[in-house]
Formats: sequence, C-alpha cells, structure tokens
Amino acid sequence: MLIRVFSFGFPRIGSAESLRNARCRGGIFVFLRAGSCFLRYSRGVSNSRGTPKFLNAKKTTMDKTLTIKTLACAAALATAFATNASADIINFSDLSLPPESFWNGSDQGEYFESNGIVYYNEYNSEYGSYAGATYSNITQYTAGTLYNGSGQYAAAPLGGLSKDGTTDPNEIYSVIYVDHNYSMFAEAPVIDFSALESSVDGIYLSNTSLTVDVLTSPKYESNPAHPFTDGDWMKISIYGYDANMSEIGTVEFYLADYRDGKTDIVKDWQYVSFEAFTGDVKFLNFEITSSDNGEWGMNTPSFVAVGGFSTAVPEPSTCAAILGALAIAFAAARRRR
Repeated sequence: MLIRVFSFGFPRIGSAESLRNARCRGGIFVFLRAGSCFLRYSRGVSNSRGTPKFLNAKKTTMDKTLTIKTLACAAALATAFATNASADIINFSDLSLPPESFWNGSDQGEYFESNGIVYYNEYNSEYGSYAGATYSNITQYTAGTLYNGSGQYAAAPLGGLSKDGTTDPNEIYSVIYVDHNYSMFAEAPVIDFSALESSVDGIYLSNTSLTVDVLTSPKYESNPAHPFTDGDWMKISIYGYDANMSEIGTVEFYLADYRDGKTDIVKDWQYVSFEAFTGDVKFLNFEITSSDNGEWGMNTPSFVAVGGFSTAVPEPSTCAAILGALAIAFAAARRRR
C-alpha cells in the first residue's frame, strides 16, 4: 500500500498545486490543516488530464464521514510510523564463512562490503600481517595462544551482534587492527558509509579475546604488554568524516579502565553513540591509545571488535504530526456518530 502525507498551512510540507501535478496511484492520503484533518482512501482513479479525481471533488466529498475502514487504514499508518521510529541495527548478516574461520585480506581483496557498508583492509603478504578490517565467526578461544592462533580474530563476546542487540554465536562480526601510525589507515578511513541510504548514529564495539587475555593474565614472555593494574586504561578514539572527508568530530570510548578503583574491561557488545558528531557521518577512522607503552610504541594489543551499527530514527516531529492527525480524525468520527 502506498502512503502519502500532505500538509496545508503551517508547517507547510506540500501544496495543492503540487498535488494536482501528481498522478494518484492509490493509498491513504492524510491532509493536515490548521484546526482540521481529512483522511481519505483512494483507489488511484485519475481523470483524463492525469489529475486525481479526489482533488476535483466537491467539499462535501472531502468532508464525508470517516468510515471504520478508513480509520483502520489510518491505524495501520500510525503503526508503520511507530515501527520505523525504532533504531535499526545493521550487522554482517549477509556475509558467510566456514565454521570457526575468518577473512583477513590474504587474498589481496583490499576491502569487503556488508549490507551497504565498505570495510577496508591492507594485507602484507611478506609478513602475513594486516591492518584495517577483517570479518570472523570465531566462537572459541584458548587462553595463551595470543597471535599464534585465531585469538586475534575472536571477539570477546564469542559471537556477533543480532538484530535485537544481543550476542548471537551464529552471527559474523568484524575485527579491526587499528594501526594509526604505519599503515595506510594513518590517513585513509577504515569504514565507508557513503553508499548507505540511512544515517548512522552509533556503533557496537567490544574487545577481542586476545586483548582480554593479555590484560587479565600473568605477563607472557612473548608479549611486552603487562596485565592492567590500578591506573591503567585503554581508549579508542573514533574520528568521523562527512561526504567531503571533512572531520566532523571525535568520539572516545574506554575499552578498559582501571582508573579510580575501577576494573572495567569491555567483554560484551557496547553501544557507542555518534551524537557528538556535528554532521552526517560518511567515513570512520580509529585510533587506540593505552597507558602501557614501550620503546616501540603501545604494548597493549591494538584490536577492536565491531558488531554492527545503528541507523538514525525519524524526526520526532514527523511521528507527532501523524499521531496528532489520527487523534483529530478519531474525535471527528465520534462526533459524527
């Protein structure tokens, strides 16, 4: 069913002239006017000049008693708007992998795409290492394996993010190695939303199992990182850019925080809002910093797991206008009964 909403008066969304120039294809038409409301169901009949007949109808036709059928259609309209008002989670549901495996760019693919979002990768075949985004479905991790096994590709929740925001071992997720100094991602974005029709208003993040292992276990001889103690911290900075690659703000989030008596390490999917961005974000880059640093830079593993993103909800004023129109229509129907 096609739904059209037009408003006359203040605020002015459309005009009678624009309606006359539009061919009616059927659906529910809601007319909002200061102090009055008309709801009409049309089957899409047009006259010979392409003008919807309901626009040529007399005022008595426009003011005809609202039927139960029309109110039922209006209720469906309100339900549709209420449903759309909730944030939608974009995860990695369209990707597939063999069980307990990952993609890390070793095929020189340079990027992968999931549900309209592009994730960039830089793989070094000489060293067998990568920077940027990978994707994985690892649900098992053996403590102490560190970089020798699949631990660096295992998200701490041991599962991806479902559409309802919970952990699902059947869902795929992304693991990003954040190299803000030596890879191409010192300048280039890691994530690209430019082809996405909806606006993104937040991200779901977690640590990797490897990071949790390093921060909570006795120090491994093969790794310079030490377990966190009082005062230690690990923070990710998320840099947002608009369609012109102009920076629109920075969001900071602590992946581990042992300051002020806390012992917090993120081990599940945590939502981080982009509310601080001053525009519509189209690209993301990341930087991870830590209190544990050595001669060659940060000792703490520089990984972050991404479960997905949430899209922006519609403007409250739009939903309020529709609900207000329905309330007036219902009152009018009761008076005419």
